[in-house]
Amino acid sequence: MRSKLILTALAAAALAASAFAADRSFQASVPRAGVERIVIAIRAGDLKVRNGAADRISIHGHVHRDNDDRRSLDRLIPEITVNGTTATVQPIASPARWRQRWNTGYDLVLEVPPGSSLQFETTAGDISLDGSFGDVDVDIWAGDITMKSPRDAVKELSASVRGGEGHSNFPDRSVDREGVVPGTTWYSNAAGRGKVYLHAMAGDVHVDLR
Repeated sequence: MRSKLILTALAAAALAASAFAADRSFQASVPRAGVERIVIAIRAGDLKVRNGAADRISIHGHVHRDNDDRRSLDRLIPEITVNGTTATVQPIASPARWRQRWNTGYDLVLEVPPGSSLQFETTAGDISLDGSFGDVDVDIWAGDITMKSPRDAVKELSASVRGGEGHSNFPDRSVDREGVVPGTTWYSNAAGRGKVYLHAMAGDVHVDLR
């Protein structure tokens, strides 16, 4: 049975209200151009990242609120902005108050060119990564992280959880960690490319390098 802290339950309650009063679907894409790094500035939600076309960055999904303020919901629809070699996925206009951030939920799918580096500014929710990426940085305080990637895409990996479980499948071994402070699992591959950091304060971390 998966070990969860009270913190996780509180985050789940904040992320998923029993019924959302407002819901809006979205989709957007931009040419990759010279983008090498993608910042995901979505504070909370269920986020899935996978490889897509080599020349475009795209998103689609839904944004929800637990009140019926549809005008503010429109401002929370994510967009992709590009500044030099960095693309950022973020709401059109961020809410002014902390409370407004936490009564909003996202179900977002991000498709990125293979080899793109990813930096998450997410603090709570479930994050799923499936594909070949560059450097990856995920540090959340509540939620689950899952990563599936070819082993030759990863040069160094650090996967840790403070309260929960960590399960990692590598080409040469499997590592399972459980308990209040399960610790950190390390992996290195001199022939790989990206440096991967995955950390959850409360939740589970699953890694599968094929």
